[in-house]
Amino acid sequence: EDGSLIVSGAARGPILHAHDVIVSPDGKVSGNISAPRIVVNGEVHGNLSAELSIHVTGTARVHGDLTTPRLDVQPGAQLRGRIVMQGRKQDVKDLDAAAVDRLLAESPG
Repeated sequence: EDGSLIVSGAARGPILHAHDVIVSPDGKVSGNISAPRIVVNGEVHGNLSAELSIHVTGTARVHGDLTTPRLDVQPGAQLRGRIVMQGRKQDVKDLDAAAVDRLLAESPG
């Protein structure tokens, strides 16, 4: 996609990008990532902040906090950190799609 940053291999953050940031399955980021949309297929040790959405695939490992209005987590993903959505914080460990569904069901609106 135009303007997207694709991270393959090892990278040190922080990464601040005006377009999508995609961490490839072989990507390993140490540091925070901030972008409109973030897709994680690999490993991130740092906080993720997205204005629009964060997508965490089944091959992803994220150790850090996620802040976004929209979160998509596929089964198999490993998350360790906090999630902030619509101003609400929720402690999480290994969060899978069922846990995300429960969290969204509890959210007002």
